[in-house]
Formats: sequence, structure tokens, C-alpha cells
Amino acid sequence: MVLKYRKDIILCNFTLGNTLAKLSFNKWLNHPFFEQYKIEKQNWPWLTNGWNQLLADTLKNQLYNGLLAVLMVSVSCQFVTSRFDLDDFPSYLEIIWQITFFTILEDFLFYVSHRVLHTPFFYKNIHKQHHRYNVTISIAAEYAHPFEYIFGNVIPVMAGPTLLGAKVHHATTLLYLGIAIHKTLSDHSGYIFPWDVYQYLPMGTDSDFHSFHHSHNVGNFAATFSYLDTLFGTSIDYYKRKKLEN
Repeated sequence: MVLKYRKDIILCNFTLGNTLAKLSFNKWLNHPFFEQYKIEKQNWPWLTNGWNQLLADTLKNQLYNGLLAVLMVSVSCQFVTSRFDLDDFPSYLEIIWQITFFTILEDFLFYVSHRVLHTPFFYKNIHKQHHRYNVTISIAAEYAHPFEYIFGNVIPVMAGPTLLGAKVHHATTLLYLGIAIHKTLSDHSGYIFPWDVYQYLPMGTDSDFHSFHHSHNVGNFAATFSYLDTLFGTSIDYYKRKKLEN
């Protein structure tokens, strides 16, 4: 009974939270206030030929991947060891250090998997689907081949909570997932707002960083921090462009 209750909580949190987040970050209004912060000069996808087909493919993909995610969560709940009790609610310090650990680990695994996905075989057969959006919008954040969705998205994000197991309270995991979803939706929004907190993080990446990856299809493989791209020289083209712009 307890396991079933925990499974219902996780499934509800995941499906409702993820769906609402995606809907709230879709950018459909060409309002001048927002357009002044638009990153790319090219038209939005919905103003280009083939948009109806791309939108249909994206929505179908969201459905398939969403069902896949629910299945994965349902199966993984059989092995859930994280804490759910209110009597042992985590302290602020515990939440901070655990989310920091989750984020650093996720960023490393995402960088590695993303570089693999850009090798000729995996790009042609898997990752090219995601790059149908050379100007990104938030609904494109998880538009990915199921293989990429599992190994490039879900596993890097869930690696930290899985490794720590019973040391993690479910509330910490939910907060972390909310931040991770917000980050990828922001990165794919197509806007760089002055209030975007990610551009102010030390060595942080923002939507401009990731938008360059989509528009030029080169470098900038990391999800949250830029140090791996700097260390391995995969952000050189991006910073050359930034230097020319300044």
C-alpha cells in the first residue's frame, strides 16, 4: 500500500508538473516587449514553411516520450529508496548541497552524452531529430528520439537522486526536477531576458549559449555550466562570435 501510494505521488508530480511547465513556457505571442529579447534574427518556427508538420511531429513525440517516462517512473518506483516522511524533512543545507551535487553530475553526463550524439552515426540516426529546430522554442526542449530522451535526458537528470538513494528526501528531488525542467525550457525559449538568473551563475550557461548550438549546430554541449566546453575547446566558435558582436 505504501509503495503504491508513493508511486501515485511520483507519477502525479511528474506528469502534471512536466505538462504544466511546458505549457507555461511556450512562446506564441509576438509582442514587442518580448521580441526585443529574441536571440536569433531568423523567423520563429511557426512563421516558416513546414511548421504544421513539425508541430504535429513534436506533439506526437511529446506524447510518446511522456508515456515512456511514465512507464520508466512506474517501474523505477519498485526500487524507490528516497525518504517521504514529513518528520524527517530535509534542512536547507541538505537541500542545497544535494541539488548542487545533482546538477554538477547531470551537467557532466549530459555533456558526455551530447557529444556522443553529435558523432556522425548518432547524429544522423538519433540526434538530428532534435535539431529540426534551428531556432528554438520551449516545446522543442524534449523533442527527441526515444533513445536520446532516455540516455541523454532522463538518465543524466535522475543519476544524482538515484545514487544518493535514501539520503534524499522526495521533496528535494521534486524541487531539483522543477529547476531542471525550468532550465531546459529557458534554454530553448529563444529569448535571453535580463532577469534570466542562469546568465548570472558562475560559469553558467544561458539560453543564448544553447541557442548558438542550435543555430550553428556546433559546440556548446553542456547543460548548466560552461567549464567543460571551455576545458575541451567546444565553445571556441561561440566566444569568437560574442567577441565580434562586442
